[in-house]
Amino acid sequence: VSATGASEAERARVFFTAMGVDPARVVYEDRSRNTYENALYSAGLPGVDKRQPWLLLTSAFHMPRSMGVFGRVGWNVTPWPVDYRTTAHDSWFDFSL
Repeated sequence: VSATGASEAERARVFFTAMGVDPARVVYEDRSRNTYENALYSAGLPGVDKRQPWLLLTSAFHMPRSMGVFGRVGWNVTPWPVDYRTTAHDSWFDFSL
């Protein structure tokens, strides 16, 4: 959530248009401030039926939470995680007995 500046939807619109995607082929949900609102408001977009199969594309880090939210709102989503992040040192195993 950002109080100032362009919304994520507007930044996506600018990016995809610059990449050559025809703006008439994309509908952007631009009212939400969080994942829950995105799931609710997206269901009201023209031509959207949340019971149909959809891909949920988001950061791998956020995918478990996003799947839970969209599932609770009634979306039929398949996860499509992106933006995997790894480090040279995995702190999950940084412990001593």
